[in-house]
Amino acid sequence: MKKTNPLHQALFRILRPMARLLLRNGIPFGEFSELVKRAYVEAALEDFADGR
Repeated sequence: MKKTNPLHQALFRILRPMARLLLRNGIPFGEFSELVKRAYVEAALEDFADGR
């Protein structure tokens, strides 16, 4: 694995157990990907919806 920044390392530590949980429960990557996109967009709308 190439060197990554600390944020990438932290995300990987969070995502790896989550991936195991999803796999064990039959959640395909495509479904996970759509959920992540929706969460990302909703977070952006909440954080940056200040009228700028």
